[in-house]
Amino acid sequence: RRERGAGRGAEAAAGSRTASVDVGPLFYELRAVPERPLDDGVESVLVAAREMTRRRDAERRLGHAAMHDPLTGLANRVLVRERAEWMLGTRGRGVAVLLLDLDRFKLVNDSYGHGLGDELLVLAAQRAERLSPRGGTVGRLGGDEFVIVVPDTSRARTEELARAVVEAFDEPFVLHDEEFTVGCSLGVVHSGDRAQNWDELLRLADVAMYRAKAAGGACFRWFEEGLGDTARQRLQLAADLRRAAGSDELGVAYQPEVDLRTGQAIAVEALMRWSTPTRGNVPPCEFIPVAEETGLIVGLGRWIMHDAVVAVAEHNRRTSSDVRMWVNVSARQLTGPDVAAGIVELLRELDVPTRWLGIEVTESVLADDERVLPTLVALRDAGIGVAVDDFGTGYSSFARLRDYPVTLLKIDRAFVQGLADPSPEAAERAAHIVRAVVAVGRALGADVVAEGVEDVELLRHVRTLGCDLAQGYVFGRPGTLAGAMSADGHAGQASGHEAPAGVR
Repeated sequence: RRERGAGRGAEAAAGSRTASVDVGPLFYELRAVPERPLDDGVESVLVAAREMTRRRDAERRLGHAAMHDPLTGLANRVLVRERAEWMLGTRGRGVAVLLLDLDRFKLVNDSYGHGLGDELLVLAAQRAERLSPRGGTVGRLGGDEFVIVVPDTSRARTEELARAVVEAFDEPFVLHDEEFTVGCSLGVVHSGDRAQNWDELLRLADVAMYRAKAAGGACFRWFEEGLGDTARQRLQLAADLRRAAGSDELGVAYQPEVDLRTGQAIAVEALMRWSTPTRGNVPPCEFIPVAEETGLIVGLGRWIMHDAVVAVAEHNRRTSSDVRMWVNVSARQLTGPDVAAGIVELLRELDVPTRWLGIEVTESVLADDERVLPTLVALRDAGIGVAVDDFGTGYSSFARLRDYPVTLLKIDRAFVQGLADPSPEAAERAAHIVRAVVAVGRALGADVVAEGVEDVELLRHVRTLGCDLAQGYVFGRPGTLAGAMSADGHAGQASGHEAPAGVR
């Protein structure tokens, strides 16, 4: 429109002007251009208005998307860094960083699909936001990893917040009328009086978080000096294991399960072994948890099952035997789609009877995740053996035991070795436990194996207490399949069974 007036004309005499203005919900860009007559004065001002609401909204959306996670709406890495660096530059009692990783998210995601997994992440983000103090920032760093950054807070207040976060995430999430208990591992660090940059604080929180995971999850841990070296060692171990997958560094050793009535080895357990040029023989208790944590266990599990099945099939056909091969599997391997059908199909492709294969799971897997039960039932119904390993160390109730599709119970070695305790009272308690497990096995229609039988005295004890089978160093250390099958259960010796150097 045109506007006249000395004040306006004088202001515009220097040239055109552009301004933006909000008019209710609309947004305009205004441009004022002076109109000059021949005498060089300003006679009028031409004002052009352009409605820019859509452009402004698009720019705002782009700006928001550049700084926020598209799924949860939380701050992303860029915005978290920006706010954290500002917090670290202000005076106060210090900045707290709480790094949160969902413990069993991958299990839910693999079992129910990415759609439900995304819904769970949104609920987790909302729960974390509700817990964050005023002035704090909650961000999603990627996957199922979140961070809470709190300015001007004390170490004591930080610990209170950490405890509240762990307790809150112990509560189940409800999706589609089903409850999902995932829990979280929390790494905590406080800047204190030390001038630390954001990258360093986040690294220390990450180290502390992995310490919480190593403690079993569902807890928080503070960063402590010296933890950094441990975390780096685990990361390097994971990298080495990834490179070793598919190489000749990984192998299988076999340990026999001997029938205590006949003294013959009627089954063998396949045990993964890792030997490297630099590390030597890496104990399974070190690399198996890393494999499970990184997801490598799925691929490694498929490899060992294939090789073990091929080995036992070759042995049985060559010797006209009917030996069963037991293979350990983790919860992650059992909760994917069509797991049982995949295993049965593998046996069909290799032309191997299902009775030649058995699957071992720990009691804690059964107690912690009931979703593995349908898979185990399907495997048992197909003729594949199902063993509960380390029995007695989990939290199974007798009511739930009835539902387990078990064909074999393996008594944990701690109870077996307790039979040789120098204290008569302790040895008698161990004997009562072994008898009780044998009775449970009889009630379930399952055979009972005594693990950790390391000498002839223990072999005599477990035979007397009614165990059906025994497994342990009394028959020789894990080694070749031929050596395992030559174990002599009567003599308590291994015949021609040489173990690889350093294997335990």
